[in-house]
Amino acid sequence: MLVFCVMLIVTILSPNPNPSLGQLGAYYFDTLNQSQVWINLQPQGLESGPDPIRLNVTVAFPGRMLERVPDVINVRAESMSSVFPMRIRQPVLRFQLGGGTEMDLTAPGNGFQFIAKCPDCPLDTVTARVRLDALRQIVGSSTVSIDALGFSARLKPADLQSLRKFLDVIGNGVRIR
Repeated sequence: MLVFCVMLIVTILSPNPNPSLGQLGAYYFDTLNQSQVWINLQPQGLESGPDPIRLNVTVAFPGRMLERVPDVINVRAESMSSVFPMRIRQPVLRFQLGGGTEMDLTAPGNGFQFIAKCPDCPLDTVTARVRLDALRQIVGSSTVSIDALGFSARLKPADLQSLRKFLDVIGNGVRIR
């Protein structure tokens, strides 16, 4: 009888509530008994001018230890408020992958929210839950374009590499110090 033992190497993360773009953020919230691990990216805008959106991918879990790979992950696109201030934001979050595959996280039947970053702000943020396998499909693509909030952008190769690292870390288990 053969017995296989699979050992996951759990990544231990120190709290990092303010990571740089492309770096992992991690924090344990005592009052919620919840940890979060996330990554922020700023896709390259396809129009002239500054990059118009920031993309955040977050996994939240009870306690300090992520013991199993999550089924869904939160994806948030928020507009940079000072960029194109007169453009009305739209409740859209779509990914176009190389090869023609489109993932519309705001299509009818998908759960998403169109919200404001602050109480006095206009609606400027879309949040959606995406299945882990869909996120893996996104990072496996050689090119990824994004339509979000009325803006078009693309993930740079470094953004895709950072997302792959995020998936590797949460796929092997995480513990927040």
